[in-house]
Amino acid sequence: MLAEMNKRGRTVVVVTHDIEFVIENFPRTVAMADGQIIADGSTSMVLSNDEVIERCALALPQMTLAARAMRNVFPEVGQRLTLLSELEETIMGILGGA
Repeated sequence: MLAEMNKRGRTVVVVTHDIEFVIENFPRTVAMADGQIIADGSTSMVLSNDEVIERCALALPQMTLAARAMRNVFPEVGQRLTLLSELEETIMGILGGA
């Protein structure tokens, strides 16, 4: 339903702490804390900001946690990975498409 509304050019405003839902459905995220906008931008940019995560009392997305863990082995893994496909593409690039 959200994808259909987006195709029709509709603006969708959702208030949630479900980060996985946000990642899967919205390219742009506005984060608020204490009644103030503290971040506004691409979802991956906003959700890779530790200060935003902390101030909004959000749990880090599983993919962000996985990417951070993989950075110990693959320093090339970026800070802003939020989707499995992004992580897969990055790792395949590091491994030379193996």
